[in-house]
Amino acid sequence: MRPRTAGELDLKNGEGGIREIEFFVQALQLIHAGKRPGLRLRGTLAALDALLFAGLITDDEHLALWRAYRWLRHIEHVLQLEGGLQTQIVPEDDARRRLLARRLGYPGDAAFDGELRRHADAVSRLFATLGDPADERAEVTAILRGELGEDDEAAALTRLGFADVTAARAELARARRNRDSPLAPAGVASERTARIGAALLAEIAASADPDQALRAFGDLIAQRGAAWSIWRLLDENPPLIRLLGSIFGASAYLARTLVDRPELIDLLIALGQSSPSRSVAEVAADLAAVDPADPEHAWSAIAEIKNGHVLRVGLADFAGALDALAVCAELTAIAEACLDRALAIVTAQLVERHGRPPGDARLAVLGLGKLGGRELGYAADLDVVFVYTGDDGVSDGPAPLDTVEWFQRCARRLLGALRQTTPRGRLYELDARLRPSGSHGLLVISLAGWRRYHAEEARLWERQALTKLRPVAGDRTLGDDVARLAADTVYGQPPDAAGGARAIADAILQMRERIERELGIGIDRRRITGDLKVGAGGIIDIEFAAQYLQLAHGHAHPALRTTATVPALEAAAAAAIAPARDLELLAQGYRFLRKIEHRLRVVHDQPIHRLPQARGELDKLARRSGYPDGGVLLEHVERWQHDIRAAYLRLLA
Repeated sequence: MRPRTAGELDLKNGEGGIREIEFFVQALQLIHAGKRPGLRLRGTLAALDALLFAGLITDDEHLALWRAYRWLRHIEHVLQLEGGLQTQIVPEDDARRRLLARRLGYPGDAAFDGELRRHADAVSRLFATLGDPADERAEVTAILRGELGEDDEAAALTRLGFADVTAARAELARARRNRDSPLAPAGVASERTARIGAALLAEIAASADPDQALRAFGDLIAQRGAAWSIWRLLDENPPLIRLLGSIFGASAYLARTLVDRPELIDLLIALGQSSPSRSVAEVAADLAAVDPADPEHAWSAIAEIKNGHVLRVGLADFAGALDALAVCAELTAIAEACLDRALAIVTAQLVERHGRPPGDARLAVLGLGKLGGRELGYAADLDVVFVYTGDDGVSDGPAPLDTVEWFQRCARRLLGALRQTTPRGRLYELDARLRPSGSHGLLVISLAGWRRYHAEEARLWERQALTKLRPVAGDRTLGDDVARLAADTVYGQPPDAAGGARAIADAILQMRERIERELGIGIDRRRITGDLKVGAGGIIDIEFAAQYLQLAHGHAHPALRTTATVPALEAAAAAAIAPARDLELLAQGYRFLRKIEHRLRVVHDQPIHRLPQARGELDKLARRSGYPDGGVLLEHVERWQHDIRAAYLRLLA
């Protein structure tokens, strides 16, 4: 860092300082944001994230600049708070410098100076690359040319960041056996494929998980020959190589989808040139082309369409084109369209075998939980309830069924069809346990039975669940009727009729405590540490806080009658029924936790909500989430959960 005077250092304007990071980011934005609207961001760190997933900087470059920016800005803030002045100059005086170092947690000024030099050197090195082609990694070149012996190649792969060197060497050997592979030995691969191979291997090594990325790339090239147009596409779009390497290292699920359907790589080009958002109708239009005549092919085709759209959302998510709540809305739209199309296919099959349901009998599928709230994450289950109405006669067909049995079979077949694993991947797991009969009894309930149960028997937790109910498939008129009944059940009477707001708060607090007790938190709180959903200060705290406000105040404030968590908190703030600071904290905490949950689940398309215990896996998650390492990520999660739990208790207690 360039000294201002002998011994003084300028954190902002000096060499390797804050200005160079900002100029680096702004230079790339000026060059590329014209055709990539997703790069038009004001914040430096947000723009860094967008540049990473636009393929314009590597994971390593992103990490170095992210760490340096956060560290330098923290030092700048400490200096300004200390002196009460707009300054960014590290003091020359030894005593003041040692005092600053101790306030920052360093044992002395030497340790502080060493850290400062490391960040400044990293920033200077990257700033100097602006306008110059990146140097090819010497290790990558040597590996691809076959110049290294077994031990030296293993050492080079270790330096490149591969954890399982034996597996990495096996993947390289597999790729080299294919003459058309970009990783084929020198003299075998064409000039173009060799150039692409060198660039891709370098980007894979710089990704969040090089081992995973190399496996995915090996699968991709094993299926494609030299004539494949993707090689020319990658050669003509170098940033695409960087983005492809990052995605391969970020999510095994997205990587597998790309390997299975490599034509979807075109989405990487389109990303940033148009809005990634799609309506339910647009996704449904793709599903409408599925031919139900061959059931096995139909379910596989629906799974293929579903995974293609989830890939679109995942790419936009990692590129920063969709925030956490927009990702939820997009994933919900995909699930809703798949559910509706699946119900139509199952219904058509039943009609063919048993005739139409008797009279004017109709079936509605109602969404609850995160499906009802349009808050689905990756790999989410769908909470549903089936309500029917109509005559109690029998169907007119080759094998007639009475009304109840007709709709019972329809619901059962829908659950079975969606939970199967097809050649193109899985669809959805449906959960119907929130119906009045719970896990027992029929899957379907009549409209009259629904009305009677919720008027006479429903408990508070069931009213709480109804805050998320909305029609998602089947007969929409019937679905709207059920939704109105649910709204009357939840909001039709003032809370005084149910013992008042205090009684509602106490019941929700007791329910939350029971959840924690059943998970063993009271015995060993470490068992729940890092649980984004059910841990103290997790997603459930925020959802319960919002639902308490709806149950206690929704009768008097219609704006609270929404199925989504954040809009409910925002409506409560607008109505001034709770402290605005707490409501804003909960809303922002919800966005933060859902973003980390997205990054956790998308790796393997699994419904996971606990942070990994292994430090290596936690570090990978941190890098996928924009944090330098697992320690920093865990610190952020724990701080958010502490503040969320405190706000939750203030609202309810």
